Amino acid sequence: MSCNDKSTCGNHKGGRFSDELINPINEEPTDYLTYNMATGEVCEVDCDKRERVRCTIDLLNLNNRKLCGTRKKVIKMLLGCRNNSTEDNFKMILMNYKKEDKNYPELVSILERL
Repeated sequence: MSCNDKSTCGNHKGGRFSDELINPINEEPTDYLTYNMATGEVCEVDCDKRERVRCTIDLLNLNNRKLCGTRKKVIKMLLGCRNNSTEDNFKMILMNYKKEDKNYPELVSILERL
C-alpha cells in the first residue's frame, strides 16, 4: 500500500541512488528504523549509522504526510485494541492483522513488543 504512491519509496527515489541508503537486501531495516507512535513518523534507532538512516528516510520520503497519517491511524486502532483486550486476545488481533491486511508489518511487529 505505502509504496504504491508516486510520492514515496522507490517511486520517489526514481533513478537517484546513494550508497548511503540502508539496503534491505544486505541489512535489516528494523535495526536502524523505528516508528514514533504519536506521529506515525519513521525515525532512527540510536545507532552509529544515523546519517545513512536520515538519507534513507529522506530519499524514500518515508515521512510523507499521507504515510504518517495512515500509520498513525493503524497505531491508534491497534493500541485501542490493546487497551480493550486481554494480552492473549491482543496478540491474536495482531497476528490476524498481519495475516489479513499485510500493511505495515514492521509496525505491527514493534507493537507486539510493547
